[in-house]
Amino acid sequence: MFVLSLWLLAKCRVMNLLRQNQILQAVIFSCFLLSITACSTLPSGRGWGQDVSLTNWHRIKLAAVNAVSDPETWVPLAGAAVFSIDDLDEDVSDWLSEETPIFGSNEAADDASDYLKEALTLIKVGTALATPSGDAAEV
Repeated sequence: MFVLSLWLLAKCRVMNLLRQNQILQAVIFSCFLLSITACSTLPSGRGWGQDVSLTNWHRIKLAAVNAVSDPETWVPLAGAAVFSIDDLDEDVSDWLSEETPIFGSNEAADDASDYLKEALTLIKVGTALATPSGDAAEV
């Protein structure tokens, strides 16, 4: 889904559709956001946070060691460090604000931001309402 979203984004950008259709923008970016979400069930079948215990210091130490040794911790940190060298992040931000390559204008970007914020609010409320509780939560 992630690759499909990126492909759609690139294809529509080439065809200049993103500048013409804000609904298409919202759909593509919604698909992109959905594609980067993860499942809340662990590979062992246990639910996320099901076995949480703040008093188990051995597990806390193990989690810290695993986080420090995991590339998923260091790769984003290294990317952020490289991106902040010589104000590259500021240069890219300025370029994106001036050229508006994705949305075509700052106003269209504001509109897309509003649409995505509303969609995420709906997802948040839907998730809260759909979460099992009481007897239904016990498996």
